[in-house]
Order: sequence, then C-alpha cells, then structure tokens
Amino acid sequence: ELWQEFQSTIIKTAQEHIPYKKLEKRSKWLSAETIKIADQRRAAKAAGDRGEARRLNKEFQRAARKDKEAYWDQQGHTRNVFAQVKKIQTSFTARKGAIKHKNGKVLTGQQCSRKYTEELYASTSDPEPPHDDPVEMEPAILDEPNNKAPGIDCIPAEMLRPVPPVAIKAICQKTWETSRWPKDWKRSVFIPLPKKGDARNCCNYRTIALIPHASKVLLKIIQQCLRLVIEAELPDSQAGFKRGRGTRDHISNLRWIMEKCHEHQKNIYICFIDYSKAFNWIEHNKLWKALQELGVSAHLIQLIRSFYKDQVATHGDTEWFKIEKGVQQGCILSRFLFNLYAGVIMRKLEEIGVKIGGRNINNLRYADDTTLLAEMEDGLKYLILRIKKESEKISLHLNIKKTKIMTTAGNGAVKITINSEEIEASRFSASCSPEIRRFIALGCSAMLSMHQIWKSKEISLTTECKMVHAIVFPISMYGFESWTLKKADQKRMDAFELWCWRRLLRIPWTARVTNKEALKHITPEISLVGKDTRFRLTYFGLVMRSDSLEKAMMLGMLGMVSGTRRRGCQRTWWLDAIKTDTGLGIEQLKGKVQDRKAW
Repeated sequence: ELWQEFQSTIIKTAQEHIPYKKLEKRSKWLSAETIKIADQRRAAKAAGDRGEARRLNKEFQRAARKDKEAYWDQQGHTRNVFAQVKKIQTSFTARKGAIKHKNGKVLTGQQCSRKYTEELYASTSDPEPPHDDPVEMEPAILDEPNNKAPGIDCIPAEMLRPVPPVAIKAICQKTWETSRWPKDWKRSVFIPLPKKGDARNCCNYRTIALIPHASKVLLKIIQQCLRLVIEAELPDSQAGFKRGRGTRDHISNLRWIMEKCHEHQKNIYICFIDYSKAFNWIEHNKLWKALQELGVSAHLIQLIRSFYKDQVATHGDTEWFKIEKGVQQGCILSRFLFNLYAGVIMRKLEEIGVKIGGRNINNLRYADDTTLLAEMEDGLKYLILRIKKESEKISLHLNIKKTKIMTTAGNGAVKITINSEEIEASRFSASCSPEIRRFIALGCSAMLSMHQIWKSKEISLTTECKMVHAIVFPISMYGFESWTLKKADQKRMDAFELWCWRRLLRIPWTARVTNKEALKHITPEISLVGKDTRFRLTYFGLVMRSDSLEKAMMLGMLGMVSGTRRRGCQRTWWLDAIKTDTGLGIEQLKGKVQDRKAW
C-alpha cells in the first residue's frame, strides 16, 4: 500500500509539473534567433521580395553554421557525442522477425521469444522453506545515475531525487523488516540486445532487465552488506566488481607472467573459459546455500530470497512469466551474487599453476570470465576438466566453442577434447607487437567510419581534434599500461597518429605537405608514444603504492620464476622500460613513487 501510494503521487505530480517532450522535425542545433530569421525568409518569399529573401537566406546560412558549431562543441563535453557518433559509425542491423526452434524450424511472433525466455529462467529444482531473522536496517543514500530507462513503474531516477528521503525510506524500512517486497519491485521488463551471429537464434541475444529505480535504493543497502563478504572471502585472483580493481590489472598480470616465463625459457599454457549463459543458469537454492557457507546473515539471505521469489518478467508485449532461476543482468545485486556463487568452484581447485615468487597462480578472473594458467599441457587439461566438473555441480556449463587455448610451446598444437569437442588452440608470442598492430588497425577503422564528421564544414578543427582524442585514440590505446614498445612499434604509433591528423586536415597523399607543417595546425599536447610512457609510469606508481603487492596480484612484475635465461643480450621487458624511462633502479623507484605529487 505504501508503494502504490508513493508511485501514484510521483506520477501525478510529474504529469502536472513536467510537460511531455514533443518531437520536433527541425534540426536540434538551430537556435530561436535562427528560426526567427527562417520565418522572415519564408515571409519574404511569400511576398515576392527576392532581394530581401536572398539577403535573409545568406544571414540564415551564417547563423545556422554558428549554431551547428556551438552545438557540436557543447556535445563534445557530454555523453551525447558518443551516441551521435555511434549512430554515424554503426551499420544497419536487422531486427529479428523470426527465431529458430530447437528442431531448426523457423517460428515467428512474440510468443516464440517469450517461450524461449521462460524456458531459460525456469527452475529445475524444488523450492526450500524460507527463514526469518529480522535485523536493523542502516540508512542509505539514493545515488542513481541519470539517463537510465525506467522499469515497469515508469518512474525514472531523476524523479526520485526531489522526493523527501523519508518517503522512500519508510518503504525500504518496512520491506527490510518484513522481507515482503512491493509487487512492482519484483517485475522486470526484458530487453533483448543482439550480439554477433544469426539474429534468428535466441542464443545470440543478451537480455537486459529493466527494474524500478526505487527498488535499487534497498538493493544498494544489501549490496553494501555483501561487499564486506566479498572483500573478505573472494581471493585476489577475482577482480570483477571489487573496489580498486579492474580489467587492466589482470591484463597487466597476464602480460607480466608471459614475459617472465619467456625470459626464463618456460612454457606457459593459458585457457580462456567461457560459460554458456552464466548469469541465467544460477540455481537459487544452491545460491542460498553458498551464501550461507560464506557467512552471510540469515536475514540478508531471506531478504534476497524473498526478492527472487515469485519474480515475473515480460518480453515485449507478451504475458508475464515466472523467473525461477538465474540472476538478472541489469540488477545491481547480480554481479555480486555471481561472484560469490562462482567462487565455490575456484576454492576446490588444487595448487596447479604457474609458480611466481613462491606462489602458485592458476587462475585470473573478472566476473564470469575465467583464465586458467599452467606450466604443462597435462596440468592445463586437469584444470579444465576439474573446473568443468565443479561448474556442472552448480549448474554452470562451459561453452566449448568460445573457450580458447594459447601457449608458447612449439607450434601451439595443443589437443584437449571436452565432450567430443576439441578446444581451439593457438601459439602466441610474448611480444606486444602483434597486439599493437591489431589495435592500430581498429583505430584506423574508427577514423574511417567517422568520415562524415571530418568532411563537415560546420564543425571546427578544435572540436574535431577533441573527438579524435576522445573516441579514436582510446580504441588504439586499450591496455596501453601493459605494453612494452620496441622502436619499430614507436614508429608505427607515430605513423598512425600522423595519418589520423592528415586525414582530419584532409591532406591527400599526393600533396607535398610535411608532417611538421601538418602538426602546426593541430599542435598536440603530447604524442601517443609520450602518452604510453606517461600511462606506464602512472600505473607503475599506483601499483607500487598499493598496501600489498601480493594482495594486489602484482607478483608477475616483481616475482621470480625458476629457469635459466638465454645467452647474450636480453629482450627489454616492461620493468626494464620503466628503468630506462626514469634512469633509476628498482630500489630507488620504490622510494620515489611514494610521493604521489612528485611522481
């Protein structure tokens, strides 16, 4: 009753004070003054005054160009620029009008999609009786981002901010004490997002759940309680959704481990595990049991259990159907629940892996993405079979087609078969050069896809330069911190940067314009190679200032690996580049990085 009264009050107030935005056919960048000139031009044409109409037309063109330039300059500082550029870059993708049944027959209609989604979230286990152990609720602050789609209640986050906290707190307090959630908070709207592959295959879609923003207030309280358990129970190898950790940490770790093994002439076998619909296959009863084993309070488990009990969803215009398993992608609790759920698997793996600094490292994880490490092919095969066995115990299944193996041994011919399917294997080098060439190619594609923007006369050169720095260069600089550039790689990066600037300035390759003359129009603050050095030194300082290198999983940088080096001059690695850039030894660097401002 509290929620229904709250919802009706919010919607009624919004309808009275917030007008609906009308769709306008005119261009967004035209100002009111420019529209006024257009009206005057129209009136002059209607009166037959050709001279006045010609004069107003010139004035309108000048004003429209200024408005468009101002519009793009303003958009360059907001999130809208990425949406606009994405519209220009993205090619047409046909929406699905039909799907394939299990037997291969093509079906049409919304009910077919509903049936597939209902089967995906249907439970295969018997329910367990609930528990009751009420505790006090701690205060929470509403902190929802803007521009997010609302749920079934049609209340966006922007409408909740002006509401007094007492109103939403009363609903959350009662829900916390009774473990009875409002019905709308347990209703979701599924939005299918297409991935690669056949659009008629439902497996090639990712479903995002739209849930009411008001429910996220209480979900964030539960999230904070779970975060304490995650920090205490999950190992350092898990970097997904943990404070102070990210993908670049594991990318760097993997790069450093590869460099260490290559330097000491040791083979390394890496397997990238992919789960099939990992978030959708979580069994609720097994999830509650895992939370109980991790020491989560009984009341918190009951609160989460009550939230998932009798959950329903809709897909498009279909009827409501029950969700009996899985966690929804779109709910802020899902990522934390999955980390705790999947953590059961890794705790049962034995100490088989790569030994660095006296410690065995056999996996690096980010949410449902898992990377297995071993020094021998048999060791990697054992880890894969063991993780497959333990995963199936909690209803998670490996996607063999998307699971890949990489190795430094021989020609990369690793034969590991799972369920009569051989896992694809390839050989890789410890050098960063192939990866750098690939990212440069991606940057070139991004630059070419924005040719409509570069040839526009209404956008100033300053705004275009900002867009190159904000959109094109980050694509070619992904994982920059872990790269070790050779001289050939530095020349390649310089050539790519100059190609981008010459493309932006529309200088043809036949023109006799030197690179120095072209850079006079751009005057970049720092080159891409200079950015690489800055990023690498910044990240090195961040790692060295961490509380514990072992806790931060940075053993790959400083840890020792058993083995012998090759004779002669050694290859330059990541840590060697740091020493070369600064001219200092490792002990001197440890002291220098502690002063963050000076560093």
